[in-house]
Amino acid sequence: ERVGDLLWQSAGPSVTIGLWALAWALLFGVGGGLLWGSRSGRPWRVALFVIETLGASLPPFVLAVLLAFLFARTLGWL
Repeated sequence: ERVGDLLWQSAGPSVTIGLWALAWALLFGVGGGLLWGSRSGRPWRVALFVIETLGASLPPFVLAVLLAFLFARTLGWL
């Protein structure tokens, strides 16, 4: 088979995953922004700030390992 055909076949799942990632990012980004701007001085605001800072500053491969461990632990795989 030609390389172009193989790439075109795999484009569907990649686009689906990309759109889901975009939806999650918008949901949590806009939701977090609304929570952040609603009131100051709340304890959850500090927690949200810490989570957002860690999410933005951790390298993706470290965050991926941490999330995989968290989900495996939550689902009882470990």
